Amino acid sequence: MLSWLNFPNSSFRRTLTCFVKKKAKQNNWALVSITSISVLKTARQVTKEDQPQKTLQSVMATAEYGNSQVPDFYDDRVVFVTGGTGFIGKVLLEKLLRSCPSVKRVYVLVRCKRGEEPPARMEAVFNMPVFDRLKKEKPGAFEKVKVVAGDLTLPNLGLSDIEQAALIEEVSVVFHLGATVRFNEPLKRVVAINVLGTRTVLDLSRKMLKLCAFVHVSTAYSNWTMKEIDEKVYPPPVDVQRIIEVTRSADSKTADAMREFSVGQPNSYSLAKAVTESVLLAERGMLPVAIVRPAIVTASWKEPFPGWVDNYNGCTGIVASISLGLLPSVIAKKKCLADLVPVDVVANMLICVAWQISTIRPDHLKVYNCTNTTLHQQTWGETISEIRRVIGQYPLPKTMFSPGFMVNSSQPLHNLVLFFLRYLPVHIGDIGLLLTRQKPRFVAQYKKVRKAMDAVQFYTTNSWLLRSENAVDLISNLSSTDKQLFKFDIQEMDWHLYWDQYMLGIHRFLLKVQHWEKVRKQLKRLERWLLDAY
Repeated sequence: MLSWLNFPNSSFRRTLTCFVKKKAKQNNWALVSITSISVLKTARQVTKEDQPQKTLQSVMATAEYGNSQVPDFYDDRVVFVTGGTGFIGKVLLEKLLRSCPSVKRVYVLVRCKRGEEPPARMEAVFNMPVFDRLKKEKPGAFEKVKVVAGDLTLPNLGLSDIEQAALIEEVSVVFHLGATVRFNEPLKRVVAINVLGTRTVLDLSRKMLKLCAFVHVSTAYSNWTMKEIDEKVYPPPVDVQRIIEVTRSADSKTADAMREFSVGQPNSYSLAKAVTESVLLAERGMLPVAIVRPAIVTASWKEPFPGWVDNYNGCTGIVASISLGLLPSVIAKKKCLADLVPVDVVANMLICVAWQISTIRPDHLKVYNCTNTTLHQQTWGETISEIRRVIGQYPLPKTMFSPGFMVNSSQPLHNLVLFFLRYLPVHIGDIGLLLTRQKPRFVAQYKKVRKAMDAVQFYTTNSWLLRSENAVDLISNLSSTDKQLFKFDIQEMDWHLYWDQYMLGIHRFLLKVQHWEKVRKQLKRLERWLLDAY
């Protein structure tokens, strides 16, 4: 009956306990039961959203005195990160600074974007909620970050001689996350950034005097033609040198035609990642290189707090669009495997992979599949059931259409539903806005949603089984402290709870809806009622 004794609000807990004991003595069990159900229901919501990760914090507090090896590895080391302003990069940077407090310095390669200089971009990143916990726990950690202005498409990354010399002399760990992740990007640009950019980073790393780990982030779908994917580099689907030469010399249109003719695969991103893996295998020499292949990256599981997400890519865009009522049909095959991986799982694995390859110094390029298909299989049917549940449990206050949706495996039927239920209504809606002298916006919103759905439907209608022996071996070789400090064992996840956190994260960080304010007000009213009744 007193299950709420772990409730975080101590004054509320004391008031409630006294109230229940008194009513129990009076044999007023009906009132006790009603109160218990109300409080437990509310407490679960608050605990999911606001309860700090006490277990993890206690582990972190004792890590210096336990058998932790990973933070010790980063003691006094200098790290170089590309892609630090991306989704995974932010979580990696935050975790590295917070859980490896003795890291000496972290260089972050940042390019100019839309006229914004790299230092300003990095400052904006540090002002995001993902770094709030770090600000509270280790506010001085930000001083260790040094922004390096550069670009993956430029010779020598666009670095000055002084900057190159500093990296060559100091850096011992490289995390290469920099890439364009747009599925519809012209192949010429994708190859320039993802393939040739990686080659440039590898060339620079080859000169580093203290290098002990080079970790590259690829994708679980770089070998989309295989249905069972082992942790190894497969032969590329096209001739590597040929595709580089064509994309260097041809215009974007010609290069894309060559891609469609040669491969017939879903997007340029997966193709470029497959080519990049082959380049790393062929050109790494004796460098300690590892490749990590995440599947569909989703909101955070635990760190820096549950549910953090900052973009509409992949599954997030589908869930957000459905909850807004913009997507009445989802194309998917319910029996296909849904390979979703929280962003903090990826970041924690990256940090530990660098430690492992530096420790064991493998004589081959080591690949880690960061997926759940062999550790905790879930289908798109199960995933869609969870999406239905959380959308019903956490409805948005205002939506243009009803958030109901259907699942279709037929492309023509999917297109038909979208045409009648969204394409026509949004055009009529924009006409109405024009007639009232307002700026039309519904068609533009619909096009974005349709584009996002079209980009991921290849992954919702196909299945891949990705082996994870190296990932499992990495977990088994971690100390008990490091297993808790750098959690990436998906087998420990409560996916039901995770989807609650995921949905609330989408509402809070993307849609800017604050459910917990209403919950807190309900708690205050309940507490006042209890005091009056007592």
